[in-house]
Amino acid sequence: MSALPLYLCASNIERIDIDSSKRLVISRTGMSIRHIPLHHISRIVCNCNLEISGKVLFECLKSGIPVAIENLTGETIGWCMGARRKESTLQQLLVHALDDPEFLSKFEEWIDLQYLSHAVEVLILCGVSTTPVARQNPREALCNAHFLKHKQACGKAINTISRLALHEFAACLSNEINDPELIAWSRPGLNLIDELGRLLGLHAHTDIHHVRFLPTGPDYSQWSVPFYERHANHWQKRISNLMFDFEQFLRKGWL
Repeated sequence: MSALPLYLCASNIERIDIDSSKRLVISRTGMSIRHIPLHHISRIVCNCNLEISGKVLFECLKSGIPVAIENLTGETIGWCMGARRKESTLQQLLVHALDDPEFLSKFEEWIDLQYLSHAVEVLILCGVSTTPVARQNPREALCNAHFLKHKQACGKAINTISRLALHEFAACLSNEINDPELIAWSRPGLNLIDELGRLLGLHAHTDIHHVRFLPTGPDYSQWSVPFYERHANHWQKRISNLMFDFEQFLRKGWL
């Protein structure tokens, strides 16, 4: 039997424990106790009102079974993650996801929401009003703000820094997944690295907007690498956050 996710979000579920046979013991109001062998579970999703015993969390950590905790509106507020099982590595998650005929539509919906979230964050950091027009075309709104501050066009500087970030992100993702065919995944009009890199590239606007001086010559190559390296800590955090968000998207749908 394949392991399946266990959803414990119903209001009548009071407590989850585990017995000596490593079966989950689920107590429900007005209903009989339910027993489920732990090895039949791929992940547990529960709400914040559920009482979870420490033994359950300990066994889940040992077995590599993630526990997601949601608030009352269904938003994930945290994960309890243990040792990775082979089937829950990023590589295997992506294999499962790409085999799903619905992956493309789910990915497009997720990437659009992520782009809007990243765009609003960058607009705020650059002091640009998050109007509907700015949210619809954040690059134009941000470039206009850069021009007002620096008195010169900044598109080339943005593109140069974005490419450096994309190269680092692709290297990190390649190291994590270790499968060139998965990394190169694309469909007509959609490329995995390009789409995720589009999110990352938005953050180049933050660094460019707050720099004191920009080069005025046509060649940005000598300027861009030292500039990027001075902000390396920021980019490592941004890349780490994007990797985490992408993995959680895959875990939520295909673990």
